[in-house]
Amino acid sequence: MLDTTHPVYPLDQTAGVINMDALFPFNGMTVVGLGSSELEDYLRDAATQVGRTLQGDPTPEYGAFRLIRDRQRAAP
Repeated sequence: MLDTTHPVYPLDQTAGVINMDALFPFNGMTVVGLGSSELEDYLRDAATQVGRTLQGDPTPEYGAFRLIRDRQRAAP
């Protein structure tokens, strides 16, 4: 989860977050909220270069995208 208390990079200059777990060897990258951001074009290009594909959240009913979006909207 993004640490908004002590961010590594200023939040007002942050466009996206990549979970570093995604760097382990596998074929697909799970994107929470797939289809909701133009940043996916960049991620898809980078994933393709290393032989990976993007896949949607396997459990959208848990609401992870909604939780992230609502926290971003509530941030000062």
